[in-house]
Amino acid sequence: MSKIARIFWTMLMGSALMFATGCQKEEQEEEPDNTPKTEGIYLGIIGFNSNLYVKDISLLNNSTESQFTDFISGLTKGNGTGLYYADYTALKKLKDYQKPPKLKNVALVTFTDGLDNVSISSSEYDPENYGSTSAYREALHNKIVNEKIHDLNVSAYTIGLKGSDVTDQAQFVETLKKLASNDNNVFQVSSMSEALQRFSDIAASLYSVSTAVNLGVNVPGGYDDGQLLRFTFDNASTATNSSKYIEATYRRSGSSRKLESVTYKGFNQGPTTIESSSSQGAYYHFSFENLTYTNGAPVSQSDINKIMLWKKTSNGNWDKESEFDPASSSSITEDKSSALIVLVLDCTTSLGNDFSKMQDAGKSFVHTLLNPSSNGGSSSGNGGNNGGGDNGGNGGNTELPEGALPGEFSVSSSKKVHFSKGNLQYQASTRTWRFANNQYDYIGNANSNISSTYSGWIDQFAWGTSGWNSGANCYQPWSTSCTNSDYYPGGSSNNGLTGSYARADWGVYNSISNGGNVAGLWRTLTKNEWDYLRNSRANAAAKVGYATVAGVNGLILLPDSFTDPMKNNGSGAFAPKATTGWSANVYTANGWVAMEAAGAVFLPAAGDRNCDGIFLVGSSGFYWSSKHNANTGGSEAAWGLYFHSRDMYSQSNYRCYGFSVRLVHD
Repeated sequence: MSKIARIFWTMLMGSALMFATGCQKEEQEEEPDNTPKTEGIYLGIIGFNSNLYVKDISLLNNSTESQFTDFISGLTKGNGTGLYYADYTALKKLKDYQKPPKLKNVALVTFTDGLDNVSISSSEYDPENYGSTSAYREALHNKIVNEKIHDLNVSAYTIGLKGSDVTDQAQFVETLKKLASNDNNVFQVSSMSEALQRFSDIAASLYSVSTAVNLGVNVPGGYDDGQLLRFTFDNASTATNSSKYIEATYRRSGSSRKLESVTYKGFNQGPTTIESSSSQGAYYHFSFENLTYTNGAPVSQSDINKIMLWKKTSNGNWDKESEFDPASSSSITEDKSSALIVLVLDCTTSLGNDFSKMQDAGKSFVHTLLNPSSNGGSSSGNGGNNGGGDNGGNGGNTELPEGALPGEFSVSSSKKVHFSKGNLQYQASTRTWRFANNQYDYIGNANSNISSTYSGWIDQFAWGTSGWNSGANCYQPWSTSCTNSDYYPGGSSNNGLTGSYARADWGVYNSISNGGNVAGLWRTLTKNEWDYLRNSRANAAAKVGYATVAGVNGLILLPDSFTDPMKNNGSGAFAPKATTGWSANVYTANGWVAMEAAGAVFLPAAGDRNCDGIFLVGSSGFYWSSKHNANTGGSEAAWGLYFHSRDMYSQSNYRCYGFSVRLVHD
């Protein structure tokens, strides 16, 4: 063999050896094991325009959070809206992902500002050949509603901010509904700041579903059998002032200890009997499993640092247990399940300057999934399912929020409420809602300045004008149409501000800046509740009266339990409605402070607004209820409370009239 031939042969054999070695090494490599091994939140993200940008599902935790937020920061705008293909892909990703341990929730959260114009453009985007946008949308709806993923129903939420290029409002709303698992998971917002709140509310809700928090407390073992105990969670100065507590009867039998007849105030109902799981020296350990507030939020470490233990004495007082140290006597443990979630984000050029705000909202969603307490105390424990109606619907937070008055008022045989500290007010130029600073404050004639850009405040609203697009022609708080049918939620005269249309209620839909600043804390009373309050609760006639407060005429409502602070100070006792005229009860501003502290509510006679102007300011009061009038000949009307200086009753009035709104908290 020649020298050249030998060199060639050596090179050839070397290459063959390298190839063979490489093949051997490749055959020995194992596929990575992507099976989810721990409980937690498994998140995927899809951005869409005419293209899809996909971050595959993976475990979200403190060390991986930046991977998700950096992905959102890296999204870019583009033309086209492939909304349906994005959700189709999201559902497929959820279905194909291996089931995490203890999976409890599967969720799809979609944000869009427009209608789909891309998804049927190619077989890649329309793999099942739906052929039309309506067929594609209906197929997605059927998948969301009827198909299970890992044996669980899909919880699908939509947040819609209508873009300027969307002209078909009805189709836009229909798209939002079809991509949600139910109508209560549909949120059409009017700004990205509102969208941000909805993102955070949904994230906090998803966290609470996948995380159970157990509270353990150590109780001295030497209490007598039958001792009544109360654990307060809100730094209350006395046990009776607490609005968040657990109360129980202590039982002892030999070496065993129980808490019986356990009641929960401000918490979701838990077991009524709890046995001690262990003892340590003179202390017995009790565990409250999956303890959540009625808004769904779990108890946090900061909450248990406020716990105080009280014992009821034979004279009816509550004594604080001085030896109960919350730091050493209580602890929390988390029992995590898994959640499988895909977040779908609109990345179209139609968002304009809102694109970066959308990215902020998406990153807030990710952060809140890990840190629900950063959600500003959101109350939308069910992701915004804030139903109203005779059974309430305040969004579920029974901790007394900012802006609530102390008195408790029965509005049915089984429900009590707190009133807000003043009438509802709105500033259009800043899109801000607030309660009046004083109960006797009202705007009056300046309501005639109502407009979408007015920089002053208004407090007379047409019925159902919360700002939520229910399908009514008029739904904004500045609406002034004189056509009553423009105020039909969902376009029907038979819908009230409850159930599927609860977000047409001002308090359910909006964050009140000085009322907790979170949507869902408040609601409007129903007609039946107004009637029960005035006529049917115990001693009702003695708890309502005409009055002048700080020079303002109006109506006083006393709480169920009331001790008159003015009775023995020379001012005279409260005169009920049998005594007519505004002078039946007269209080200065300073005198009213004492009445308010005792729980009294004052509704100023703030008049009304109709198409001809502002009327009856100072001489009559009109307050909306959440009840429509479905009686024959009354479909253009809705019910409210009406009063003047000699009488009060429920009255049906045109929906286009501007009346006062006084919200309550369950």
